[in-house]
Formats: sequence, structure tokens, C-alpha cells
Amino acid sequence: DHSLHISYLRAACTFLCTIGGDGFSESILEDKSLSLSDRVAFACRFLPRQDILMFLDKCTKDCIISGNPEGILLTGLNKDGILILQA
Repeated sequence: DHSLHISYLRAACTFLCTIGGDGFSESILEDKSLSLSDRVAFACRFLPRQDILMFLDKCTKDCIISGNPEGILLTGLNKDGILILQA
């Protein structure tokens, strides 16, 4: 899909243009056109530990509310994973 390629190109350009600046990662982490697994990988690579934990918690809550099955990546099939599947 062409729009998917554009999303990843935009994320790469955003990263390269803002690296080292304050809040450089927020627009990439919040870009819902990127897969959750890619956003999590980016967070794990470039965020401090405390920020990673907050990001993962926010993503888990968002997936539970929206019923996004990608959230199973974060929760596994525990209580939160079942909530995602039931949403």
C-alpha cells in the first residue's frame, strides 16, 4: 500500500530531522499509521527506561479501549489480553 510506505518515510524523515531535540520521538510514537510493533521497537531503542514503561502502559490502555488486537503483542493472553479480545 502506497500510503503505508509514505507513513514510514515520513517517520524516518521526522526522526532524522529532529534527532537529539526535545520530544523528537513523540510524533513517531503517536503515529497510528505505523504498526504498534514498530512503534514499540522505536520506543525500546530510543527512549529512556521510564519513558518506555509509560509508553507501553499507554499503548496497552489504548488497545484495551479500542479492542486493537495488536495489543496482544504487549499483554500476551493474560487478563488484559482477554479484555482486548472482548472489546
